[in-house]
Amino acid sequence: MIKLSIKDRKILYELSKDARLSASKIARKAGVSKDVAVYTISKLLKGNVVRQLFTLINTEALGFTRHELYIKLKSEEREKELISYLKDHQMFMWARSSLGDWDLLTEFYARDNLEYEKTLREISTKFGSSIKKMNSAVVLREHCFPLKSIGYKEEEHSIEEPSSEKPKLDKEDFKILKQLSSNARISIVEIAKTTKLSPDAVIYRIKNLIKNKMILGYRVAVDETMLGFSKYKILLKLGNINEQTYSKLLTFLKMQKSMQYIKRCVGEWDFSITILAKDTNELRKTILDIKSNLKQALDDYKILILFEEHKNTYFPEGII
Repeated sequence: MIKLSIKDRKILYELSKDARLSASKIARKAGVSKDVAVYTISKLLKGNVVRQLFTLINTEALGFTRHELYIKLKSEEREKELISYLKDHQMFMWARSSLGDWDLLTEFYARDNLEYEKTLREISTKFGSSIKKMNSAVVLREHCFPLKSIGYKEEEHSIEEPSSEKPKLDKEDFKILKQLSSNARISIVEIAKTTKLSPDAVIYRIKNLIKNKMILGYRVAVDETMLGFSKYKILLKLGNINEQTYSKLLTFLKMQKSMQYIKRCVGEWDFSITILAKDTNELRKTILDIKSNLKQALDDYKILILFEEHKNTYFPEGII
């Protein structure tokens, strides 16, 4: 476990708010020298506290629907092969191993119901003999609090249902998004070299992508296990609730210090939430608080322990 100093936390916080911010600006905001900021950023990356510097891309605005997929295997015999398949699949954005009712948790994008059905059918055809069951849910909204593990409680970003008007992007815009998706700190010069555009053209296009809300921000992915946390997924099935009750529940969940991701879904589960806990007592307290708040509205819930993350991107290859 790595212990972060106050300066480390401040720098990590500023980096999470805008991962493209220059070291000098991060230093100024964090109240440290530029040399300290450069050293700390390098230390966080080399020590794997920061796993990834990524761009939060609003893929849903292009008309894609996000689906969570839960997979239970009959045995571990073809698990590695399935994980490799999910990592290479052009529409899957996230995949993680878990322990509980489901062995693998994944998310993927689909343009429509036909593509959604095709994706599930391909997995069933290729791995059906090794899969005990699968289930899925459509993700409607997502609220994220990625830095609660270091004491920052405000919501970093949220993804809502897209508007009916899609942004108009050309192939050069997609090239830029692809470059930024996996490395939020990639330089304008490097992007210009790859896309064969001038640096000024790249800057202009990035500004437009931000203006059109295709780029929602530049963030960090933190490995909370390095900070002494375990990660859990809680799936909630609710009875019939109105919007007022939903709003109260969302407010309650946001206030929980352990809460990291809150997703409202349509499917077998109504909420898919991710929490952090340092021990089972913290986990138990969070579960009891949720049950106490929901009372009779809670029909069922499942707890999954999350382990290795195999893939994480908001812009998989198939979007292009």
